[in-house]
Order: sequence, then structure tokens, then C-alpha cells
Amino acid sequence: MVHLLALAGRLGVSLSLQDFDEIAREAPLLVNLMPSGKYLMEDFCYAGGVPAVMKALGRGWGARVRWLDIEVVRARSGKPEIVLHDKTGRLAAELGIRRWALSITHTKEHGLAFVIAQDE
Repeated sequence: MVHLLALAGRLGVSLSLQDFDEIAREAPLLVNLMPSGKYLMEDFCYAGGVPAVMKALGRGWGARVRWLDIEVVRARSGKPEIVLHDKTGRLAAELGIRRWALSITHTKEHGLAFVIAQDE
């Protein structure tokens, strides 16, 4: 940020740390990774299940499905599991979805999540 502030100053553009703070407070958190965030990159891999769940629900961005309503968590066994909240959980119930099967795999360059929505 210091470099951006210096560049803005040289160009005569008004820019301050307060501007960044205001923008950051309104911008959604996309990735909360270490070193300054909470999670490891490995945890980010598990987020690949979120778009797969959206597709299994037959919905895209904003169509009664919010990213924040879908979580991929690690069970005590280490297995990834899907947890739905609020409107997305209600939508799944309306569609008759009672269980989820989730498989996630990754390499250094790619990640893949496969989701099956089940009625029992």
C-alpha cells in the first residue's frame, strides 16, 4: 500500500490509508489466508466445494444462494462435509436434498470438487 500511496502522490491523486480502510470494510472477504489471515492454503482448497454445491442446487450467483451460506468443513474424521445456512439450507430442503456426498482432490496447480445431492 505504501507504494500505491507514493504513486498516487506523484500523480496528484488523493489517496490515503483511510481510503483503503473504508473500501476494505465494505468489500467481502474473499480469502482469509495466513500469514495475516486465519486459514492455511490447504483450507482454501476445501472452498472448491462451494461452487459445486451451487451447481448441484441448480443455482448460480445470487439466485437465492449466497456464498456465505455454504461451508465446507472438516469432520473429526478429516472428511470434508457440507454445511448449509439460512436461505440456502431452506432451498435445499425445498428441493428435497437431505444429504450431500463430497469429494475433493487437488494438485499443486489444480483443485477439483465433486458434489452429489441426495434425497435420503
